[in-house]
Amino acid sequence: YYPMDLREQVDHVGTALRQMRNVIAAAQAAGVERLVYTSSLSTIGRPSRPDELATEADWYQSGQARHPYWEAKLVQEQEALRANANGQQAESPLSVIVLNPTAVFGPADIKPTTGQAVLIALRLRCWLSLEGRVNVVDVRDVAAAHVAAAERGRPGERTILGGHNVTIEQFVRAIAAAAGLAPPRLRLALGWLYGPAWRSEQFVSRLFPHTAHLLIYALETLRLGGWFDCRKAQAELGLCPRPLQQTLNDTVAWFRQHGYI
Repeated sequence: YYPMDLREQVDHVGTALRQMRNVIAAAQAAGVERLVYTSSLSTIGRPSRPDELATEADWYQSGQARHPYWEAKLVQEQEALRANANGQQAESPLSVIVLNPTAVFGPADIKPTTGQAVLIALRLRCWLSLEGRVNVVDVRDVAAAHVAAAERGRPGERTILGGHNVTIEQFVRAIAAAAGLAPPRLRLALGWLYGPAWRSEQFVSRLFPHTAHLLIYALETLRLGGWFDCRKAQAELGLCPRPLQQTLNDTVAWFRQHGYI
């Protein structure tokens, strides 16, 4: 479940929890022994000290985000881990492994979500960047880690699938290089953008109540996100992130080839 509008948070949380329970019940009914659940970086909280990298031990605290996506993902992941604990006591044990990809980019992004960041940067000719930090990982590396998790992941635990810790400016510079554009010339503070984003969200929501609107979600992702310690995935799942520039070169080339830009 991927809530993108700002209607009542309790509705989003209820839907997210119901859908996760449906998946778990279906897996148990079918006799599935191992379930690999793709969660989100949003359930990883800020580390105890700001100069540290966030790890699997850091949890998002309910109420920190101004968008229902974070609460929905939190209850889903908690339910998945609860199912693992309960499944070990059942007649037909169900093992649940949780994976937490960071910001995923790469080719074949047919219905862009995080890929929208690349498309927006290209439409703006990469002249603008924002403050903030992000961890970027290639979708092909994330896919390989999922296969490894199905084979040898540790049930009842979560694992961050991340790649490169970079600033937003470094990220936009890499997009510009991939597209043959000049590097960004202006960097904005996030605080400047919340007012226009809220007004835009409210306007669109009144006219198109069921339309996804990404501005607040994107700003909250940057505000609450950061850099991650990905050593667990490297050690246990063999995650070996390919170079950031290769990921963005392939991403931009695929978008161009398929008419997105």
